[in-house]
Amino acid sequence: MSKSMDQSLRDDFEFDIDDDECFFQDIDLLQTQGKCLPFSTYFDNGLSEVKVEKIIEAAVKLSPNLEFKTGLQVVEKRKSVFKISTGSDHLNKLLGGGIERMAITEVFGEFRTGKTQLSDTLCVTCQLTNDSYSGGKAVFIDTENTFRPDRVSVEICLLILLGLNVFSDSHCQPNRVLEN
Repeated sequence: MSKSMDQSLRDDFEFDIDDDECFFQDIDLLQTQGKCLPFSTYFDNGLSEVKVEKIIEAAVKLSPNLEFKTGLQVVEKRKSVFKISTGSDHLNKLLGGGIERMAITEVFGEFRTGKTQLSDTLCVTCQLTNDSYSGGKAVFIDTENTFRPDRVSVEICLLILLGLNVFSDSHCQPNRVLEN
């Protein structure tokens, strides 16, 4: 924390500098111990609820977009995260329902283990509509110049074999998938 920010926070919150423990020394101590969550500070000896509330106020002052939530609030919010099907019920189950929308997911592995097939499948399944989703778009960043459009058509055929009626979906015609 810079000296000017340190002084600004001291001025804004009017801390009693004569205390045995300086508030900002407490913050520095918490940071060095890796304590970043307000909940964890309640269990440390020597920190009263008032002091913890001051720490939270200072954290909000440093980052105005910071929002403190309980674990249960996060669980509730995570229930509404939309997942894109991988085309495999077993893989979807392992991933907690599929690949999260609006998130970065990294897939890595040995040569010929299905990474490109998974990517092609996701490029198709993300465009399918369902009751709560109107279909999306895919960005495939081909860093190795190996994209083959015919593989996308194969993925559509595989999805049909798996029981997904992709051609009833107006977004999922082969040429339209490749345009999207």
